Amino acid sequence: MGPLNSKNLSGSFYRHPFIWLTAILLTVLPAFFFAKKLTLESDFKRLLPSDKQSVIVLNRIIEKVGGVGSLAIAIECEDYKATERFMEDLAVELRKLPEKYVRFLDYNVSKAKQFFKDNRYLYMELEDLKEIHDRLAKKIRYEKLQQNPFYLSLEEDEAEFDLSDIEEKYKGKTSKYDGYTDGYFFGENNKLAVMLVRPHGSSTGMAFSKDLMAKVQAEIDKLDPKSYHPSMTTSFTGKYKRTIEEYDQLLTDVLETLAICLFLVALVIYFYFWRFRVIWFLTLPLGIGVLWTFALTKLHIGYLNSQTAFLGSIIIGNGVNSGIILLGRYFEERRQKKKVEDAIRTAVRTTWLGTLTAAITTSAAFAALSFSEIKGFSQFGFIGGLGMTFCWLATYCTLPPLLVISERIRPIVRDKRTVPNQWASILHPIAALVSHSPRLIGLTGIFLAVASVGFFLRFAPNALEYDFSKLKNKPTQKQMEHAVGDRVDKIFGKNLSPAVILLDHEDQAKDVCDAIMKREENLSEVEKTIDACMTLNSYLPQNQKEKLKVIQQIKVLLRDKSLNFAKKYRKEIDDFREAVNLKEIKLADLPGPLKRNYEELDGRLGRITYVYPRPTATLTYGKRLIKFADVLQSVRLPDGSVVHMSGDAAIFADLLRAVIHDGPLATLFSFLGVAFLVIISMRRIRSVVYILGGLLFGIIFMLGLEALLHIKLNFFNFIALPVTFGIGVDYGVNLFQRYRIEGNRSVPKAIGTVGGAIILCSLTTIIGYSSLLTARNQALASFGWLALLGEFSCLFASIVVMPAFLYCFDECKRQPSHCGSERRKQPRSELNPKDK
Repeated sequence: MGPLNSKNLSGSFYRHPFIWLTAILLTVLPAFFFAKKLTLESDFKRLLPSDKQSVIVLNRIIEKVGGVGSLAIAIECEDYKATERFMEDLAVELRKLPEKYVRFLDYNVSKAKQFFKDNRYLYMELEDLKEIHDRLAKKIRYEKLQQNPFYLSLEEDEAEFDLSDIEEKYKGKTSKYDGYTDGYFFGENNKLAVMLVRPHGSSTGMAFSKDLMAKVQAEIDKLDPKSYHPSMTTSFTGKYKRTIEEYDQLLTDVLETLAICLFLVALVIYFYFWRFRVIWFLTLPLGIGVLWTFALTKLHIGYLNSQTAFLGSIIIGNGVNSGIILLGRYFEERRQKKKVEDAIRTAVRTTWLGTLTAAITTSAAFAALSFSEIKGFSQFGFIGGLGMTFCWLATYCTLPPLLVISERIRPIVRDKRTVPNQWASILHPIAALVSHSPRLIGLTGIFLAVASVGFFLRFAPNALEYDFSKLKNKPTQKQMEHAVGDRVDKIFGKNLSPAVILLDHEDQAKDVCDAIMKREENLSEVEKTIDACMTLNSYLPQNQKEKLKVIQQIKVLLRDKSLNFAKKYRKEIDDFREAVNLKEIKLADLPGPLKRNYEELDGRLGRITYVYPRPTATLTYGKRLIKFADVLQSVRLPDGSVVHMSGDAAIFADLLRAVIHDGPLATLFSFLGVAFLVIISMRRIRSVVYILGGLLFGIIFMLGLEALLHIKLNFFNFIALPVTFGIGVDYGVNLFQRYRIEGNRSVPKAIGTVGGAIILCSLTTIIGYSSLLTARNQALASFGWLALLGEFSCLFASIVVMPAFLYCFDECKRQPSHCGSERRKQPRSELNPKDK
């Protein structure tokens, strides 16, 4: 067996099984120690490299501003006065919490409403103020003329002082505040109210989110909402609530898929071997390999993300293949009454190269993802590639000693009748079909491949999933019934998670919104994505000096005694007299509730910019999302400086761009890596052509099925393509290795012997993928579906299509008359004697 020296190695397994097992098990404790410290990070920014502009900007925003999201407390009650009392009492208690939990509360706009009312004339347009001045002057002039006993009216109409048209013009701009009963954030006929909790700290992860919600819930429980009114209930929504829901659902999906995978894998292994102990034989090496993998993951990466969290199921489903092939061959040898030592030696000698090649090629397929800038891809590649290699190593170091110990305690195979052969009813018909109709199968395979190419070429332009709503968690029925997020958004009338720009200095605030809005000024209303841009400067009136001059002129008019006769317009006149003491408004004069949303952690004001997407922009659709992000990604200001936006939109847009760029490259590198390893391990052209040909057929079938079922590619399931390359090679390598050992014209025998183990390997892989279908995360489920298509396609190509080609090749060598073109090329003297 060459450098591996299987004879000495298997002899060592037989003579010193306890030493081998002890040595392996000693690695388990430190591996477990590191693996259990792995954390799960559900934040999507973890999928991008830390030097990506959107990530750098987002980290800077979090550092300077803190979490830009909020925890929304939704309060439902039939009595709005009871709700008001509850909110005021809750505000008192929440303000006692440490500042990192409650930087400020936002639940009442009375101060802001009063501020705008007191200064409403400064917020009018200059031309409207001049119009008011002119109307007032005209009215005063008319009143004076009426008071003159010598004035003779020449059909001049009475000068009216009516401002209803101007008031109507500005009514819509203040209706947001006017619609809140008593200034509180009420909606749904005052039966739903909202209180926003804005944390101070920059922590936005799951641990902080849970801690924050627990603290707030504790204060709510102390007050006992039912004591205010029997109908009162409270619930949470907002960014921090979503963080917890996404994490909890991710963790639930991980544990459920892992449990389902382990149970079903154990079940099919039992039904194949009909031995309970075999389950432990395969589980122990698999568990050791997975522990080694996650321990090194902790040391190298430190955490799992939303893509790599499910690798446990995938590694188990694929990593068990080496053990199945080795154990299947061992059973075959023991059935022939071989001694334990001889059976182990033969099993190791005849399977190690095929399984190692399969494991390494699968690892290479995973490793190709490491070149992607998407950390979700690269980390998936690192962990998956490591897992395949470690599972192979753990299998060949642990399984032989386990077999020796088990056989010494109680023989695993006692007579010929106990040997499992229950899948013969499946394998024999396949072998018979291949040997009876190889050309028909080959032509059918070619026809299906051509049809698959046609289907995929038609599907390719729409093959990428742009609808992000199809990549999120599916809400449970309970979540749908109790969801208040959309209802809360309607109260505010805008998106509570706008894009954020943190300016370099305050002077840029006066130009940034103009520069942003101009970027879409030439687009049609349908094409525009931006609804509004707001800085703290946006709340300052424009042209204040000019307006104050007009107001001062109005003030002079108001001193005119003739106004005493204008009783009909007493209210308007009194309003003006109250407003004439206005002065220029500066940032410091703005009410606290307004300033708080634009205040950095150190109290600095004026650098934060919020950009709100249009409700019709539909940012859950990728192309619109990219367009929105492109408008704001780099905004050049009049002074030549450039500012950058970040937030969920920027992160998702960069993920989508990276998939479009990195996906095809990762797929190509994966295929080239697998092909290179097959070439250097197999070396013979015939072997390489057979194995890679089977892989190509499998991938083409997979793409055709993907097109037929309209399964679109996304930043998650794109991984299924390179992963399938490695797994698709696995079956072809092991079947061809057995064919080569048995000799030419042994295709049916190879299918009948190793075919069962290959099908079992495929079943465990199918189980690993199928367990992902139970996840509520739609992106993960789409990965499971696409990977399943690849698995079925590669199994069909390896067990049916390629053996038919191999059988035809053998027949051509044995009887050239079966290959018409070859027969014509041969001299008469070289034909088979029987043909002569």
